[in-house]
Amino acid sequence: MLDRSPIAVLPGLATEAAAPESYRRSHLARGDAYDANLASSPFDDYLSRAEAHYLGRLLGTVLPARINRYLDFACGTGRITRQLESRADESFGVDISPSMLRIARTRCRFTEFVHADLTDFARQTHELSGFDVVTAFRFFGNAEPALRRLAGTLLAVVLPVAVLGVLAVDVVVPVVLGPAYVDATAAFPLALAAVVLSPLAALTLQAAALRLRPEATLGSATAGAVAFVLVTVTAAPLWGAAGAVGAMLAGTATATVAGTLALPGCTGWRLPLASLAGAAVVAGWGVFG
Repeated sequence: MLDRSPIAVLPGLATEAAAPESYRRSHLARGDAYDANLASSPFDDYLSRAEAHYLGRLLGTVLPARINRYLDFACGTGRITRQLESRADESFGVDISPSMLRIARTRCRFTEFVHADLTDFARQTHELSGFDVVTAFRFFGNAEPALRRLAGTLLAVVLPVAVLGVLAVDVVVPVVLGPAYVDATAAFPLALAAVVLSPLAALTLQAAALRLRPEATLGSATAGAVAFVLVTVTAAPLWGAAGAVGAMLAGTATATVAGTLALPGCTGWRLPLASLAGAAVVAGWGVFG
């Protein structure tokens, strides 16, 4: 029997009235009215019927006739679970909302429901693994705000470290790497500038995956590769290591900007602006400072 206790404690959710309401927090106590709210909204009602229709088509074509182990991730009230549970030898649903799970248990007779937070990787003590089919309806599209906050937090850490690295590079490189690498000090600020762009780059990569937009990832990677080749051909012969690292920075910046433009709304405007400005400051300070 699976442990039904919460895998990840969500402290302060009951008393955190002053904090902005997240998608996760907003659904914790919404189980009793969730289905009624969907039915009362023309768009949500249409979307629910469309989900049932297309899932039914998948059952007859893509999915096997019989599923060994099935998981409905963020199962909510079991709308999707009940369509697949009869096709599975073992059916599981997981959600962080007790009120949602209470409704799900009344409508799904053959499913083991677990109250857990699968996003807390540090505290995974459950047995939810090894599934043949996993569904996750209406979840990943709502994960982007959390990813933006995480990327902003990472940028707030990475940017000051990069600035300190630029300030210390003239001292650190000879001491750590030796006098032979003194001429390469001009390349390090450019490398640090590329690191500043990494939270934004990771965000666009994850957003493309969540939106099922592989063409956005491919397009941004192609743009970055073209920029890298062009800058390498022109800069590396003139400036050596600094030119080569500059080409890497140009490729990273181009790919990141292309990814941001290909995924409207995924990054907002503050994060790209802060990332690009920070990278420019770090690169410029190292080259011209």
